Amino acid sequence: MILDAPSFKTLVTPEVALSIVQKEVARRRWPMELSEIRLVYVPYWVFSFDVLAEGPTPSGRAALNAASGELDEFVPQILSRPFKKTKETEEDAEVEPTNVSRSEAEKVAPAKVAATAGIKRDSVAVSALAKYYLPTYYVWVNIPGLGEFKIELDALTGSPNGLEQIPAKEKGWNESASEALDKMKTPKGWADLAGEAASTAGQGKGPSLLSNKYLVWAGLIVLILVILFLFNRQGSAAVNCTVGNAYLGAPEYFGLFGDPYLRPAKTLSGQLIVRGSCEYTNKNSNDVTACVRLDVLRDSATIGTNTSCLNVPAGTEVPREKEFEVAFNGSSSVRYRFRSEQTV
Repeated sequence: MILDAPSFKTLVTPEVALSIVQKEVARRRWPMELSEIRLVYVPYWVFSFDVLAEGPTPSGRAALNAASGELDEFVPQILSRPFKKTKETEEDAEVEPTNVSRSEAEKVAPAKVAATAGIKRDSVAVSALAKYYLPTYYVWVNIPGLGEFKIELDALTGSPNGLEQIPAKEKGWNESASEALDKMKTPKGWADLAGEAASTAGQGKGPSLLSNKYLVWAGLIVLILVILFLFNRQGSAAVNCTVGNAYLGAPEYFGLFGDPYLRPAKTLSGQLIVRGSCEYTNKNSNDVTACVRLDVLRDSATIGTNTSCLNVPAGTEVPREKEFEVAFNGSSSVRYRFRSEQTV
């Protein structure tokens, strides 16, 4: 079929799209059954906008789904990459109707941007409106016990949308026991276990062993004594980790507001990488070793991790700096976030 506006040659096959969905559902510890998968060309009105304000005028790009009327700030990032354009659809693909006309889009787009940014509609000016079709896989999966879910993946980068509606399955006894053993290796882990045990006792949840309140409180007392012993024996250093400016992209909302996404570099081996530094201080009267876990997240899943440790002398009030890097496999067009968590 010949389209009335440009689209792009698909790069992701149905098999790869299904594999991505299966892996993401498996990370949530659910089995799944494929109900249906379709390749659909979705129309978008892509536009530039300016926020009228005193001083420098913030600007950005966004897209309006011409079928549903929903705003999407991720589509312009995909379309800005050098994908091969075409006006011909793949065989057996479907084309969603353009329910929002150009004239309607010119009126609706400023209102949508203003509502998302929390500003007045008159403060937004829209320009350079252009229509594109984004090839997208619609994947319907059935999860026993939960029902059917629709996941969307663009056929250019394979970035999924809709997985957030699938909750993570509660861990079984074996998984919980394994994680508890890992947490016991650090003082912070002991503190987390104490909090979880208290929460379990208050809610009446958990395995049968914890259903006895006397056992729960006895366990809590033991945990608290261990925590007090560990922290009295050796205090913790303070650690603050940040990603370098060269690896930070635009803020999450239209490139104007919110926390910035990561902008990873690519290594010679094809991996993605972000770098930054951690600052360590120690106001205690004894030397301590501090460790921090550094994660790169895609949605809520950890796809890259590293650990940074440093022995910090007593009385270190001027921060000691140590650089870090996190390498991972992925696509540079996908949105990633950074998270650091002190473990020791």
